[in-house]
Amino acid sequence: MKFLVAFAVLAITASSFAQVVHRRTAPRDRGGREVTRVVVNERAETIVRLRNLEMAVSALQAQVYDLQDEPDYVTKTVCTMTLPYGLGVHVGKAFSKIEAEAQASNKCLNSQVEDARLFCNRTQQICQEILELVPNN
Repeated sequence: MKFLVAFAVLAITASSFAQVVHRRTAPRDRGGREVTRVVVNERAETIVRLRNLEMAVSALQAQVYDLQDEPDYVTKTVCTMTLPYGLGVHVGKAFSKIEAEAQASNKCLNSQVEDARLFCNRTQQICQEILELVPNN
């Protein structure tokens, strides 16, 4: 008799915490048999699962953002040598000022206009630093 009373109390307690979920079409297992799903404390579990899912999505968004390539820039120096009398402009571009000046001077000295070569050593160069976008491979 004590067993029946204990079983009845257990059954009443279990039924108050559990609810049977019915759908219009009951889910089926791999064998095709209908499955009845019993969910205990569905709301609390759903909230916890929803929070876990939100944290996982947030972590994925952070990883995707970290994977995105930001454009890379390098600093270069551009030197220009403008010759008098409209004989030409020669430009050198390199990572250092000395290299850029040398390139502009060499272009002037290798110029097709012979009169321009006379002014290559006498013309002052104007140099400035620029940011250049590095192409993604």
